[in-house]
Amino acid sequence: MGLSVKENNLEEIVQMEEKHVEALYDLEQRCFAIPWTKEALYMETRQNASCYAVALVEGQVVGYGGFRQVLDEGNINNIAVLPEFRERQIGKKIVSRLLEIGKQNGVKDFFLEVRVSNVAAQKLYCGAGFVEVGRRKGYYRDNGEDALLMKKSIE
Repeated sequence: MGLSVKENNLEEIVQMEEKHVEALYDLEQRCFAIPWTKEALYMETRQNASCYAVALVEGQVVGYGGFRQVLDEGNINNIAVLPEFRERQIGKKIVSRLLEIGKQNGVKDFFLEVRVSNVAAQKLYCGAGFVEVGRRKGYYRDNGEDALLMKKSIE
């Protein structure tokens, strides 16, 4: 699945490649209680059913997100933006681009889980048209926090 969107000279969203993994690993460490390993990130660059978008500002990795597609469903795995680059609509651009790519590849429904305490992410997803469709009790293994299950259908 290919993607490349240039917003201006300072920001662009590109397809994740192996060259991004080191920076994404650092980003994972800073953004998540349960970060992905380098090996897991490398594996995602090789999965045909995966699509990951990397946000760059002046060539620096500042965010990323991705989904896996199974038949006509897409499961968004991660959306992350470095704290110092939040509030700049980068997460919104990543989500929008993933939804576009999914639609182009026949995704009819997107799903994701989000911590019940992550209000900022919930606002981002609601703004992109996701709605809460369930709750996963004790979903997060670091603290047993519940996850909201959210869904967006693509027209």
